Amino acid sequence: MNGILTLHVAGAFLSTMATGIMIFFSAILAPVLFRRLGREGAGDVLHHLFPLYHKTVAIMALLAAASLYVYRIEALALAAAAVLAILQLVLILPKTAALRLAAREDAAAKAAFGRLHGVSMLLNLTALILLAAVSLRLLAA
Repeated sequence: MNGILTLHVAGAFLSTMATGIMIFFSAILAPVLFRRLGREGAGDVLHHLFPLYHKTVAIMALLAAASLYVYRIEALALAAAAVLAILQLVLILPKTAALRLAAREDAAAKAAFGRLHGVSMLLNLTALILLAAVSLRLLAA
């Protein structure tokens, strides 16, 4: 039983840390960067931070899922959050990076960037909800 409790604590810690990182990044860091640096400056900084952000979320969610193998639903939710972060890292970020600079001068590229940004925000929000739900459930247990 002691080993299961240790895994429970590890999973709760990792999922809660990933949730906190996502909230900090989305609700504090990004808005401050946009206010202080403007759209282009913030975009340049975030362009460099996003790969590390998504890798961190994916790794923490996968480690939490692995430590919670006895909690099948929670482990699946965490694995889904990790997959969403990986999809953003592998599929969305390269496309937005290519469109970001072109969007400054091309209306079609700007529209495509806006659509991808919306998809990215939806994937990020979904991962955040999954991580937060698992964190709250584990902390309540």
